Amino acid sequence: MGRKLMFTTDNNINVEAYLTEGDYLRIKCSIKDEEINEYPFNLKKEPKDAKIIESDKTAVGDFFIVKNENGYTLLDKNENPVYKSEIEISYDKNGTFVAIENTWDRVGFVQELVEKRTYFGQYKFMGMGEAADTLTLNNNSFKLYHTADLGNQAQLYIPFYFTNTGYAVYYNANGNDSFSFTDDSVTYTTKQLYFDCYMFVEATPKKVVSRFYDFSSSKSLMPQWTFGYIQSKFGYQNEQEIYELLEQIDKHNLKVSAIVIDLHWYKRMGDLDWNRENFPHYEEMIKELKKRNIKLLTISQPFFTCESKNYKELDENDVFAKRTKEVTKPQTAVWGDWWCRDDLYGSVINPLSENAEKILGKKYVEMKEKGVDGFWLDLGEPENVPPQVFFNSYSEEEFHLHFAHEWIKIIHGAVTKAYPDYRMFVLSRCGFTGTPGMNVSIWSGDSSATFTNLKKQVLLGINSGITGYSYWGSDAGGFLSQLKLPNEEVYTRWMQFASFTPMFRTHGKKTPREPWCFEGKTTDICCELINMRNNLMPYIYSSSYSTYKNGVPMMRAMYMEHPDDEKCFDISDQFYFGDNLLVAPVFTSMNETTKRDVYLPDGLWYDFNTLEPVKGGSITVDVTMDNIPVFLKEGSVTVTEKEIIVTESVDGKGEEFIWYIDDGETNNYLKGEFEEISLKLNGTTLEVKNVKNDKTVNIKFVTTKGEIRTRENVILSVGNNYIEL
Repeated sequence: MGRKLMFTTDNNINVEAYLTEGDYLRIKCSIKDEEINEYPFNLKKEPKDAKIIESDKTAVGDFFIVKNENGYTLLDKNENPVYKSEIEISYDKNGTFVAIENTWDRVGFVQELVEKRTYFGQYKFMGMGEAADTLTLNNNSFKLYHTADLGNQAQLYIPFYFTNTGYAVYYNANGNDSFSFTDDSVTYTTKQLYFDCYMFVEATPKKVVSRFYDFSSSKSLMPQWTFGYIQSKFGYQNEQEIYELLEQIDKHNLKVSAIVIDLHWYKRMGDLDWNRENFPHYEEMIKELKKRNIKLLTISQPFFTCESKNYKELDENDVFAKRTKEVTKPQTAVWGDWWCRDDLYGSVINPLSENAEKILGKKYVEMKEKGVDGFWLDLGEPENVPPQVFFNSYSEEEFHLHFAHEWIKIIHGAVTKAYPDYRMFVLSRCGFTGTPGMNVSIWSGDSSATFTNLKKQVLLGINSGITGYSYWGSDAGGFLSQLKLPNEEVYTRWMQFASFTPMFRTHGKKTPREPWCFEGKTTDICCELINMRNNLMPYIYSSSYSTYKNGVPMMRAMYMEHPDDEKCFDISDQFYFGDNLLVAPVFTSMNETTKRDVYLPDGLWYDFNTLEPVKGGSITVDVTMDNIPVFLKEGSVTVTEKEIIVTESVDGKGEEFIWYIDDGETNNYLKGEFEEISLKLNGTTLEVKNVKNDKTVNIKFVTTKGEIRTRENVILSVGNNYIEL
């Protein structure tokens, strides 16, 4: 009897199982007699003080474990079999790069540890992060190595999957580990001589995802301005272009929350400072932005060219990665790549360096001091780093999955210490497990401006959300468009889609992506989308609070809201945005069709644009270029800047909506300085509770027969209010 179950299989695999803090089943398997090197940057949860009594069916938490010849069988709490695990040693014939003193060679026949879990019954598997571009993982394979994949998508892997029945598994995976899914099995392969995983079970996918946010420490609350419209492109080259941009913003009477300046803001990669040639009066430019309440983001990368202003200081303080893991005479890894631009060579940072936060973190504090409101991090996979590069004693392959997370940890730690009341915002192309907990948003990478890539965005957003990345967005309009404006319909449809995603930011290479880049009706449509987005801000910000408090992603697959509806596990072209909005983007040209098939689950729905009631089921709607199909759920309460929209339900019942209010920018919410107002429809009465400060609102109530009742200047008094509609 002890806290751990331990045994050795007939094929010399050590198996260790125990219950951890938080009630997760942790299973560790290793090759007998091999020394285990557990990485310090892996996710770790310590054993719980729970006694395990070994028997033929050993109880560990909510599961039972039965020993097998080559592994074990896992049973649920009712002793029904869940899966059978078979573990074996195999060999990778392609080998891997191995350090031998100061030389490098590819060594073949490298040992691999392989586990195949055969589930009893067929399941649908979901997860694996932004790398997955299918709704379910069945009959797909993945090799875990973050990549940029220009013109397609960023591939950010999270080694987490779960089933439609609620079984969830997370692996402390390594770079180039692989997963292969069938309809009833999952095979995991690693070059490590051990593997380490956690498992838990919940009743529904939504509860699984919520628990994973806690498990992975992925919860955070973004500043409110980050959910507004953010203007970006590659790129604004000088301050004159920024002033011209502001003139156009004024001309079109738009509220823009932030402007992003790409790599033209510095002279050399790694300067992390303003290029006085392009931005000679950047101080005045920043003052103008602040006067207009427009935030500023600037880009940075983990690469520093040898000619950059910070290179010498970082090199002398051992902040760069090395060519060898030998500690006697480590040499900085130096090579050339496209990011060197006008220089020849450069190096990549080592986030594990003991001086990294002190030296590199200080540079980001200085950026904040000079007026930068948020940090845009690019190339953080890290992109194109040679396999011979070492980060302390870890090879590039070993550290690859963790690089971006550790880089962001340095920035977050340094800036938070310097500005404890400042609510961070980091926009990053990459990260890893738990990175969103540091106020990180990701985007889907350098996608091509096509309908095909637009349609894929739905899946990338959904799969990011279920693996911790609620704050997700895309380059609205598409990044690559062959050095010309995107197709006008693609641009419009992408803007319509992006206006209903967590982050709404335009971006593109070499050509304009501003909402007025097309004249006439397209400009009117895009400007109205920005106005609509700003009007929805109370709903959107409250939805982000649900991520922070409950671990519920803002952008969700249909199956998360309707787990008992089998059709929802096959619908990959529509999604929920928050609790109330069902969004069905358009991915085809009007020349091809003017119809859009939409699936509305059982119940009554309301057209978001007209508020007309629509009965649930498979429907076909007419589409125009003016908007995309969006529906409000019955019995819902949706708070906007103009009014509170309440939709009547057939059975008279409604779902609670939490209207969250704080100052939007500081960390004072951690001190309790916020309002968490409960709104719920009961019959035709709107129950409003927990109001801290009096407020006046307009209310629009839509009945099941399509009647719209409007009440203006309704006073919500401190405490509870019951408003008859």
